[in-house]
Amino acid sequence: MLPSISRQFVSSVVPIAAGFLVGMLFVTMLGRFESKWALAFILLVAGVAAMQLLRIFRVSLQDTYLLSAAFLMPVVYDINFFYQDNPPFFVSANGFGINAADVFMGMLVGQRLLEGFFGQVRAEQAVPSSLLWIMGAVLLINSLSLVTTPFPFFAISMIWAQLKAYVVFYYIAGNVRSEKLLQRLAYVIVTVLAGQGLVALEQKFVGAIFTAERLGIATTLQSQVGGQILTRVSGTFGQPNALAMFINQLFFIGLFTTLIENNTKYKILMALGLAVALIAEIFTASRGGWVALVAAFFVCYLLWNKQRGRGLLLSLVSVGFVSLLAFSLLFVSSQTLRDRLLLDDHGTADVRKPLMDVAFNVIQQNPLSGVGLNQYTYFMAQYDRTLEAIASNYLYPVHNTYLLVAAETGVPNILLILLFITLVLWRGLKLFLRADGIVAAMTLGAIGGIISWMIHNLVDLTSIYEAYPFWVLFGLIIAMDRMVPLQAEPGQLSDPQASRRVLR
Repeated sequence: MLPSISRQFVSSVVPIAAGFLVGMLFVTMLGRFESKWALAFILLVAGVAAMQLLRIFRVSLQDTYLLSAAFLMPVVYDINFFYQDNPPFFVSANGFGINAADVFMGMLVGQRLLEGFFGQVRAEQAVPSSLLWIMGAVLLINSLSLVTTPFPFFAISMIWAQLKAYVVFYYIAGNVRSEKLLQRLAYVIVTVLAGQGLVALEQKFVGAIFTAERLGIATTLQSQVGGQILTRVSGTFGQPNALAMFINQLFFIGLFTTLIENNTKYKILMALGLAVALIAEIFTASRGGWVALVAAFFVCYLLWNKQRGRGLLLSLVSVGFVSLLAFSLLFVSSQTLRDRLLLDDHGTADVRKPLMDVAFNVIQQNPLSGVGLNQYTYFMAQYDRTLEAIASNYLYPVHNTYLLVAAETGVPNILLILLFITLVLWRGLKLFLRADGIVAAMTLGAIGGIISWMIHNLVDLTSIYEAYPFWVLFGLIIAMDRMVPLQAEPGQLSDPQASRRVLR
């Protein structure tokens, strides 16, 4: 701790001098740089000032910041520095974007660093060493693309997204420490799902509020099925598959926390919110999303019953009956579901096969290094041996995240990523089987969300580093894994103060 005279200096003289300096710099920036740089500077200064005020008045809002970041996950507005208009080929990351959720996460990380600098918190190893080594290896492999690819800027753009994902994961893993925060996070997640559901319903039936002009992104996608045009909604994500994937990643946390909710009013409200999200899922008309949701539900249902001592056969029969009943009701009541499943999609699904053939050619000829991070579409025409000449007619990457990663950065890299996911899922499974209450519900929900992402990305091309909820789920599993042994086995604690330090 700083001596009292130093604290007084920090809380009085320094803010005045800093304010004067900040004012001069702001005026200078307005005259010489683009407005987005000035805005970013204002946000940075505001965040630092807010953290200093909290320190002076001894008020901690870390949980509020974290919940705010979770609430803002679907917000697509951002400040994208160095964004390049009209890139020469399709890229998944372009520039150094900072959105609203990033701002809150940055404030959290900054506050944590300041607390560590002033000696208020003791540094802890939040993440198992095995996971840290894998994360470091993946980052190193991706960084090699900076010296081997013709367009290193786009590789740097993806690495920026990767670093942000790492920060989210590491912070949540080390700082989510109470069941109260978990419960509040569950409420926020259900609220976010309901919000996206309402946005999607407005886009489907009204189309006057959440429009493309106001959001700055596409809100619907027209797909031809049979002899008609099907309108697919996108929420605030700009693409129906992205909305479906987002809903799937968070849906299971909402589902299982609703099942254990003790407050009847809250349970009803949460159930209604999830129902709205499911309706939105249907209107995305994302077949990959539907399959991923059903498959993940099947796995989670079996685990839920196993923890409660129910037999496998009974669980299989019951989940089969529930799935058949739900599918029958949806099939009868939803024309969107019927059309998407039964009518001709005019080659939308067929395009994936030649795209995969091209990806396999890229991997076979570049198995160790790939063609470069975020560079796939620049090179894919060179490896196109398909009869359809697909690379000349379809300028987007293969719709399979695993093949895309292997083609861009090599087979060893995708194996490391899969190893990371497997280790986290294994920890989550062991945690779920020994936990109870909100921890068990959140853990199973996180497992379901990760599984749904993995299945959906067999037919989609989401960047693993730009899937914000994905890294939130990873972080929650590691965080809860650190919590439960102290709760479930208190007899092993020799220091009663240790429990309060970890679970505060």
